Amino acid sequence: MRQGNGQTGGRHYGIDLLRLAAMCFVVVLHTLGQGGILAAAPAGSAVYRAAWGLEALAFCAVDIFALISGYVAYSDAPRRTKLSAWLLLWLEVVCYAVGVTLVFCALRPDAAPLGALRGMYLPVKNDLYWYFTAYTGLFLIRPVLDAGLRAVSEKTARRVFGAVFLGFSLYGALGAAFRLNQGYSFAWITLLYVMGAAMRKAGIGARVRPAAAGAGVVVCTALTWAWKLGCGALPEALQRVELMSYVSPTVLGAALCWLLLFLRVRPGGVLRAVIGFAAPGAFAVYLLNTHRYVWTLVMENRFAALAAGGAGRMALAVVGFALAFTVASVAIDFVRRKLETLLRIPEAARAVGGWIERAADRVLVGK
Repeated sequence: MRQGNGQTGGRHYGIDLLRLAAMCFVVVLHTLGQGGILAAAPAGSAVYRAAWGLEALAFCAVDIFALISGYVAYSDAPRRTKLSAWLLLWLEVVCYAVGVTLVFCALRPDAAPLGALRGMYLPVKNDLYWYFTAYTGLFLIRPVLDAGLRAVSEKTARRVFGAVFLGFSLYGALGAAFRLNQGYSFAWITLLYVMGAAMRKAGIGARVRPAAAGAGVVVCTALTWAWKLGCGALPEALQRVELMSYVSPTVLGAALCWLLLFLRVRPGGVLRAVIGFAAPGAFAVYLLNTHRYVWTLVMENRFAALAAGGAGRMALAVVGFALAFTVASVAIDFVRRKLETLLRIPEAARAVGGWIERAADRVLVGK
């Protein structure tokens, strides 16, 4: 198995940095979309073009995050998929779902009644966060995926990688044949996990230089952006091809190039320490930004006024807000993790997870 550079003690700081960048991209997307800028920007204006340029740049965020999951998880040596890891993630989701709801119950009882807490304890059943729901499905079948990838040759892993890109992304861009719901689905997250794992197993892209990976990001992003702005002038059949989508070949291509680029990043000194501190809080950025009440009471159309100003001012405001939100979320999650450690939650999760696994083994395999 070939591994990327910049890895220390099993940890790849370049990938950790990319995780943070991807979550910052997520906030950019939500600020432009839910924030109202894309809808308010006059068609054809400089602000319109700049807003869709930022959208095209950031749209690969989800693909990046899912590819990283597969790349980091893969190992030639068998690894046990521990239920405790999912339980800790579930507790994080519930912590933010309940905690943020309580804050809004206190600040805006008219919009956030206490009764809303009832739905926050079952995030998968109530689909509070689509990515967590999709990841839960992936987690359930991960042992089979991991074992299958370990069992096949590098040649087969390369073929699987190519099949996902050509079949589900490139061909999928021509229509919704596989019903991947534009990428908002368990199926797409699973396919990206397989791609990331196949990349690591077969060393796909290992010889790609940083300059080439960076050029790939620029080309794929530019194609996505240009298609969005100019597809209206194309024949009707081509207008139905959607490139601003998680399953788009240009968006997936950009995500793959970002991953190849950051695999070559080797931060050191202070930057490595900052990344090590911040990276565990990356998922909290998503959980806070897409919480039901943050989404509707904080984000919805709050940034539409920026569409009336200059393109540069709009772009700076969007990026500045995304960075500030990411930093604040990481800081909040640092406190949460400290409390989690103080209360010995990881130990409890391991104990509960182990008990459930043993009980399941007795029922399912008679052990």
